[in-house]
Amino acid sequence: MRNLFHLAWRELTSMFLSPLAYLIMLVFLLWNGWWFRVYLSVRQGAVTETYAILLGNSLIFWIMAIVIPAAITHARIAAEKKSGVLEMTMTAPVSDVEYVLAKFLAPATFWVILWIPTSFYAWFLSEFGQAPEFGRVAAGYLGVFLVGFVFIGVDLLVSAMTTSVIVSLLMAFFLNFALVLVPLGLDFVSQDPSMRKIRNYIDLPQQFQTFSSGVVDSRAIVFYVSTIVLALFLAVRTVEVRKWR
Repeated sequence: MRNLFHLAWRELTSMFLSPLAYLIMLVFLLWNGWWFRVYLSVRQGAVTETYAILLGNSLIFWIMAIVIPAAITHARIAAEKKSGVLEMTMTAPVSDVEYVLAKFLAPATFWVILWIPTSFYAWFLSEFGQAPEFGRVAAGYLGVFLVGFVFIGVDLLVSAMTTSVIVSLLMAFFLNFALVLVPLGLDFVSQDPSMRKIRNYIDLPQQFQTFSSGVVDSRAIVFYVSTIVLALFLAVRTVEVRKWR
């Protein structure tokens, strides 16, 4: 496990050596701060409802959730495969599982770091007597983190499947969009009740509604965690195949 934490820390620090990380953070905070102010004005000071919009109940959130994980994850493995660094890493006493988990933990931690400053909105507003429902906001943040982790896991799998950073980025964007839009399209394919049950289970935005309403649904957590584990498992197997070629 010490190798895992060392690798994850190295990956995270390498992200902050790139100007892209700071650019993403700057744009993200300005974007969220602006829209939080707009939503707060539209909702006439209803802080909890404004947070619900910011944390999932808006197109703005889903655009960020699709774009940012792809941007920070798509090159994690693909770039190393192209440069030959992956082969050198595999000769070190590092298991495939540790390697993939480290590649996942770094962008996952970055995703959490991005959202931490937005929690200060609640503290700032509470100082002026407009405190939100902290339990509902906390559930919303849990949902935000899990959704981001799902996209990061899927994007990491894509990164493990190709040596082209550009192809990896395009595929990551495509799959992230598909994860959101495909369940919506199932309603047009069939109105069968069993199909609707499948659609409801794999629908990321719908699963997220429970979190934004302040309810931590174990079924949604199981779905998110299962998707993450499956994506990482396939990524490990993909790296193993590459190693034995």
